[in-house]
Amino acid sequence: MNIFVCRFKKIKFAGLSIFITAAVIMAAVLLPLPMTDVWAAENANILQTAASENSDGFGNEKTEDTIKVIIENNTFSAADGAAWVGSRAVDVEYDEEDTAFSIAVKAAKELGLSCTVQPSAYGGNYISEIGGISELDGGSTSGWMSSINGWFTDSSIESFRISDGSLEAGDIIRVMYSLDYGADIGSDWNVTETTLQSLETDTGTLERKTADDGAEYYVLSLAAGTKEVSLKPIPSNASYQVRIYLNSYAPEEKTAFKPERAIPVKDGDIIYIGVGEPDWPGSYNGLPGTVYRIEIQVEENGNGTGEGSDEGEAFAEFPDKLKDAFDAAGEYLLGQKPSAASMTGGEWIIVGLARSGQLSKEAAEAYCRELIETVKQSGSNKINKNKATDNARVVLALTAAGYDAANFAGFDLVEPLFEKEYVERQGINGTLWALIAINSGEYKEKETDDTEKAHLKDAYLKNILELQCDDGGFSLERDKGDVDVTAIAIMALSHYDDDNLPANAIDKALAFLSANQREDGGFSSFGTANAESTAQVICALYGLGIDAEKDGRFIKNSHTSVDALLGFYLGDGSFSHTAGGAADQMATEQAYLAMTAVSRCCEGKSGIYAMQDAEKSNMPETEGDGATDEKGGSGPENKGFLAALILAIAAAVLAALTAAAVTLRRRKKTQ
Repeated sequence: MNIFVCRFKKIKFAGLSIFITAAVIMAAVLLPLPMTDVWAAENANILQTAASENSDGFGNEKTEDTIKVIIENNTFSAADGAAWVGSRAVDVEYDEEDTAFSIAVKAAKELGLSCTVQPSAYGGNYISEIGGISELDGGSTSGWMSSINGWFTDSSIESFRISDGSLEAGDIIRVMYSLDYGADIGSDWNVTETTLQSLETDTGTLERKTADDGAEYYVLSLAAGTKEVSLKPIPSNASYQVRIYLNSYAPEEKTAFKPERAIPVKDGDIIYIGVGEPDWPGSYNGLPGTVYRIEIQVEENGNGTGEGSDEGEAFAEFPDKLKDAFDAAGEYLLGQKPSAASMTGGEWIIVGLARSGQLSKEAAEAYCRELIETVKQSGSNKINKNKATDNARVVLALTAAGYDAANFAGFDLVEPLFEKEYVERQGINGTLWALIAINSGEYKEKETDDTEKAHLKDAYLKNILELQCDDGGFSLERDKGDVDVTAIAIMALSHYDDDNLPANAIDKALAFLSANQREDGGFSSFGTANAESTAQVICALYGLGIDAEKDGRFIKNSHTSVDALLGFYLGDGSFSHTAGGAADQMATEQAYLAMTAVSRCCEGKSGIYAMQDAEKSNMPETEGDGATDEKGGSGPENKGFLAALILAIAAAVLAALTAAAVTLRRRKKTQ
């Protein structure tokens, strides 16, 4: 039984000093300001209710076009003259032109509370009175303050807008009455530590420990099958931002999870919690930020969802919105006859149908027979003399259908993928697909005394890692990442555990994909949004066991990559390359692969290219069956051909001899 381990390690970062004037502090009190849903432990019940009832894009169901507003006075007592005490909440529908400030004003009116707005000396407006409680009623340092998702900043919440995405469905606006410049509601400007006051979770049990190097960490024990956790980090001063990231730190702000929201986790994930980084809004006093690292290990139960994992219990529910398109696309492809060694209309159909369990024995054998003839006619184990990706694609199709690509009608179609010069002729693309194909089955390098050839898989892996761009992505050009190549690289790297990969190699690639996801949830390559790029990313994510429907890194403007993929669906089982286009064969095949990857992950099965679970098949019988030697030269498989050739030669020789004898007789007669 493995224990869910959480290392709680502090990593300090240097920062710049920021001088906070008394005027700015006063503005922070009187202007409505934002925060993280973690400002005070005594309000946990309100926070929990708000988190569960609102959309967040990070695992909870979304409430379309509403934002929760909580208006509360828990500091100014009735005995001291307050008109009311307590908390009131309402879900407010918003328009495109709304700001957090205008939504807060709407909330007060919907709750039947008076609300007075006044211009601020520092620009903009602020709320001076709600429900009969005005600024300064509780003393010279009292007034209304506001937060967004629990974080107090030094900017008015008027700057948080629906139109630019800085405010979105599921955010929580809290308007609070403070008696002491915010210190009594979590924003204490005298507390300058960028630390967490506490860390809580409603899943499992946290146990705090200390490592041998003195680093603090926690052990969080989770029951087998647990797929989500939520964390409630309480900062020492909520004027500092708290951000939560999964498997990558210091990415774009939009990739952060919101505190107390569901975070999808699996064994080996790493959660980072950052507090008050100097370059984040709200940081001041030149203090370095603090980063807490939580290493996750889930109790074993024999299930898995990543590449190469065994089958286990379901990871998540297959999205209802995909079912019709998935079924129809399967029928669409089942009606086609896959061609051997074909970029479209060939191997990808075989892989998709085989991995979805829809490939019939008859279709598989028909494909095999055509491929056997293709290979025999070429007399080589290289499908294309210049393109190793053709061999890789064929190996994937054969392996998915249960055939041994290393001994296919006597030809070893895997062997060329162990020829470095041949593979790298296509650059990183050739290397990636070669590694994916080699690792798709139980294919091993042949024994050799050549050290380089003996460890060619390691060399491929090293080469791929060296080509990772500074932005975390991978590309053909090496200058900046490309979505397609990055997704393929993730699929290649997913076959390896952390011991064989440098720290955060996959995390950085995932962060690149997240940062390059479109607002509609889709992806582009070479500047064009298309179905294939979106499909490749879906294959990569679900191959890692990442549920793109729930992982906040891959939800943009409430849209997921699955939503975007359906934007290319034409309703008849086919998909278009670009939105509004005609049916496209490659787009349809790649979309079906993506939907198959989702289905397999949701069923707890291995990734689409981790084919060790493929049921083995026997080679179909063909005319003149036999076996060739490894080079496809003159083995038993070619006996029929050789016999015919010998007979033809013998006949020719006999004809020549007969003709010579006739000529000789004629000559004798004329002599």
